Amino acid sequence: MNNKADQHYQFLLEYFPDDTIFLRYNNMLTQLKDIVTDMGVADQVEINEELLMRAVLDYFTDIARLKQFHNIDHTNEQKTYAYGTYWLLRRSPIQIISAVDDSYIYINEKAAVAMIFPKILKELGVDIVDGSERIIKLLHEFLDLLYYNFKYRQFNPHSLELMIEAFFCGCICYKEDERDDAS
Repeated sequence: MNNKADQHYQFLLEYFPDDTIFLRYNNMLTQLKDIVTDMGVADQVEINEELLMRAVLDYFTDIARLKQFHNIDHTNEQKTYAYGTYWLLRRSPIQIISAVDDSYIYINEKAAVAMIFPKILKELGVDIVDGSERIIKLLHEFLDLLYYNFKYRQFNPHSLELMIEAFFCGCICYKEDERDDAS
């Protein structure tokens, strides 16, 4: 991040040196571009880079406050995913610029699900390709519910963190149970 950043965010440079913030912004921009391209709506939407930068700066502001309050150097993945997703949805950087199918009206919510879920699975070392039809069905139901909640329910970073932690816990318990059954 350069010195031209909004003066209200300058304090972040104490907590996140070098290009940490700029790299996160670039990473999210790349992910969002890939997602809208994969969805086939890249020509009907644009990613408002100012809103995305605000989302990234708000994320880092919250993380800096957490680190200061709890006197910690690093946040866990659950917090990272929760706060990142929250601010992405709060700022809604993907803007519809021409007519899209009704299924893309909530494009930011779709993109948030598409961003967070693979990260959660990767963190757990879960490969759904190897999953049974029952597990894949359950995961699709979970994703549908997550998308529904992003669209219509109130949430905050804390509730998202709880959801992610619960998902982690459920997967770990399932793996342990499966391992015990194989013994």
